Order: sequence, then C-alpha cells, then structure tokens
Amino acid sequence: MYDTNKKVIAFHEQVMKEFEDSSDRPQYLKQNSVTPSTLLSLSDQINEVRNGKVRAATFPWKSKVIVVMDNDQKEFTYVRLNKGWKLDGIYHESSYDYSK
Repeated sequence: MYDTNKKVIAFHEQVMKEFEDSSDRPQYLKQNSVTPSTLLSLSDQINEVRNGKVRAATFPWKSKVIVVMDNDQKEFTYVRLNKGWKLDGIYHESSYDYSK
C-alpha cells in the first residue's frame, strides 16, 4: 500500500498543479473529476491546498488524499479506473481551532 499511496499522492499533486495552471478551472473540473460540484471551493484555496501536508489512505477501489492546511483539512477522494486514478471529489472538510 505504501507504493500505491505514493502514486496517488503524486497524481493528486499533478491534478492540483494542472488545476491551478488552468485558464478555465470549472471546465478543468468537469473534464477531470467525477463530481465537480464538490470541488467548487477549491479555486479559492488552491494555494493553501498545494502547500498543505499530504497523506493518503488507499483501498482497493478508492483512495483518500488528506490535505492539512493550518486549521483546515480536506479529504479528496480518488477512484481507481483502468489501472489509474481519477479525482472523484471532496466529501469531507473540517476546521479546527487549535488556540483553545
């Protein structure tokens, strides 16, 4: 699983870079994700996402890439398709207040 986690993290980083560089981000999401509506807030936070701490949890049919950014966390879900991966969407986001 360690190698698979590394591969899906590398794929996630590639997708985030392509999204950041895209001149038409909504169209990029439509073409490169299963559920683009879950990713609408991504454009406002792409710099934080790209600079966040990343880890992955992989299962046979899907993988979660967890990105921790300061007090926020996003879980990107990727699905396995024909020996590769495709961004599904963001189904879990959370915020933490560590000052308490």
